[in-house]
Amino acid sequence: MKRNLLTYSGFILLGLMVFSFETKSQTAEELQQINAGAKVIYVKAESLDQLMIRLRPFENNLPAGQESLMMDTYRTIANGYAVNNHFKQAYEVYKRYLSFKENYYLKIKSDAIQSAQASIHTRKDADEKLVMDLQNQVSQLQIENDQLISKRSNFKKYFSAGLIALSALFASLLVGSGIKLNSIRVKLKQSRERMKEIHRIAALGAAPNVFSNTLSHLNQISTDAQEISSAVKELQPAGNTIAGLTKKIKDCIEQLRK
Repeated sequence: MKRNLLTYSGFILLGLMVFSFETKSQTAEELQQINAGAKVIYVKAESLDQLMIRLRPFENNLPAGQESLMMDTYRTIANGYAVNNHFKQAYEVYKRYLSFKENYYLKIKSDAIQSAQASIHTRKDADEKLVMDLQNQVSQLQIENDQLISKRSNFKKYFSAGLIALSALFASLLVGSGIKLNSIRVKLKQSRERMKEIHRIAALGAAPNVFSNTLSHLNQISTDAQEISSAVKELQPAGNTIAGLTKKIKDCIEQLRK
């Protein structure tokens, strides 16, 4: 009966110790103390039990960056139980070690996967944005290319029209110049012939007694023509042929006088 009471008292004491340790904020220094206590040479199983009680709050509230120290503490305590021939406790602690290690590395892998996924998502967004930018650049370049093609086509049209207009203008200028040149040549030829005629007349007028002799000859021709006309009239007074001949003679005399 006393043994049962002692056992119950021990469990109550252990429960109070667990509650006190769980309510107290856990620190890295305390975990280091537990680890150091587990590494004491020839540590007893009872001391290991106390260390496990102190270690339990760290299972759910481990300070950041103390995972390696926690695993080392589990291994040390499991080894201590084995040395004290408490293999069941050693097996239970080692199972906790394996579970903690698995969860720890699973968390590391999960964090790495999440980081990789976030990096991939970020890179994917960047690549999509880059693709969109490249597509926009291609569209802009295509628009600029179409504009350049349109401008070049319009330039060819305008240049061809201007070239045709200039060719027509140049041809018209050439034709006009040719006509003017031909007209100038004709006028020059006429002026040259007129100058020759004037020069010939002037040369004739400058000879001695040419003008007076010409007038006397014209008067003599006129007198002879009148005599011939009178004689012809006496021969054929009503003839139309004689009248026409007389008129022609008078015209010749007038031309000679001019």
